[in-house]
Amino acid sequence: FVDMRNVRVESTRTRLALAREDGETIAHGVSDVENGAFYAVIGARGGDDDANGTSWRRLELASFHAATGARTSSQALYDEAQALEMHVVSGSSDVVVGLAHAIERGGVVGAFASGECVAADGDENAQLMPCECVGDVPDGVLAFEMSPDGEVCAALTSTGAVVVMTKDLYPLGERAPDAARSDGFTRGAISWRGDGEFFACCATDASGDTTLRVMRREDVSVESVGERGSTLSASASVSALSSGGALGVVPLAWQPRGALIATAARVDGEKSDRVVFYERNGLRRGEFALPGDAHVDALAWSADSQCLGVVVAYSSANDDVIAQRAVQIWTRSNMHWYLKHETRYGAEEGVVRIEWDVERGETLRCFTASGILERKQLYWDTTTSDVGTCAVIDGDVLMLTPMFRTPVPPPLCAARAIFDAPIVAAAFSPFSGDVERVAALLSTGALALVSSVASTDWERTA
Repeated sequence: FVDMRNVRVESTRTRLALAREDGETIAHGVSDVENGAFYAVIGARGGDDDANGTSWRRLELASFHAATGARTSSQALYDEAQALEMHVVSGSSDVVVGLAHAIERGGVVGAFASGECVAADGDENAQLMPCECVGDVPDGVLAFEMSPDGEVCAALTSTGAVVVMTKDLYPLGERAPDAARSDGFTRGAISWRGDGEFFACCATDASGDTTLRVMRREDVSVESVGERGSTLSASASVSALSSGGALGVVPLAWQPRGALIATAARVDGEKSDRVVFYERNGLRRGEFALPGDAHVDALAWSADSQCLGVVVAYSSANDDVIAQRAVQIWTRSNMHWYLKHETRYGAEEGVVRIEWDVERGETLRCFTASGILERKQLYWDTTTSDVGTCAVIDGDVLMLTPMFRTPVPPPLCAARAIFDAPIVAAAFSPFSGDVERVAALLSTGALALVSSVASTDWERTA
């Protein structure tokens, strides 16, 4: 199947009501689409004994109206000004590693790096009731994820053990790591298959070595272990990449209706990460490289498994400081991966997270640490000129083919117009008879124009 369509994205953006003058940011969040709500762990950094501003002085679990950004409720989790017995979670350095919408509760459940698991019910207005600590994992938690059916959840501990729990956070089974690590693990991730029968988990040790395991839900047994290397890049191994948090996350996403498990890798000598794919049996199955100096922060598949959302961080030219973050939408056709759209965010917006609608594959939701909440609706259509020249977007490349004369399928084309940044949209001007012109809007906001040498003779265009 050859898809020559491009995507048109309509975005609705709002700002969540945060006390920005007090330094409030979003630590983690999740959408409640049915009730039009957004739940988030929010906090303000810079405690009394924190000279670097890296510790929390206050943490809250809050609900917001998704359309207006208004805060509708807030429940305290930690406040350095309160007595210890008033705290739901214990420490100012705690990091929320997972937050999930609990449908039956009408609220949320979540886990912190300290091992504390919290839950809060919601009322008929999607406002949160008082939050409570309902469980504790003594070894600490690196990753936490609810199953697609909402019946169980899985947690990865700092020792590499995997624990499966009920939706009320009661343990059902545990799998110890295959080999004990004296220094433990520092990062992790969990992603469920769409039917909830299997899940993948990644764990990174102190040396930076990452192991991918596929687990069975029923008995928490290991189905397979991800192989190292690739036929395309033999030196590549799965990389654990930080998204800016104290622990960081390993990019990991299992295709809901397919066989691919997506994660990230870095090849020696390359500036950008690669997205690499595994099957359930642990074997590698293809990869693609990211354009520019890009590091993968997160991955997420659409509900119909047609689109892969990739959150990347672009480094500045002269150092490793993050200059921008971006949300990219990738699709596959004719054995080729296409970058169809990119939205950029300034470094001041902080960490960017994404989640696809659980039912509609054309709806993507994004939020930033600074409080931007954005809903993207995808519409697919072809871009053709008056005389039948077709333009196909692939990152910073516009593939141009006069289909009436050279009917070749992408990624083959008559000519390639290369721009300075990924293309967001393209359109042909009305044909005047002498040359064809096409305008391209780039993700940087720039507008570029390219024209053929003569008429539809794109093959001779430089």
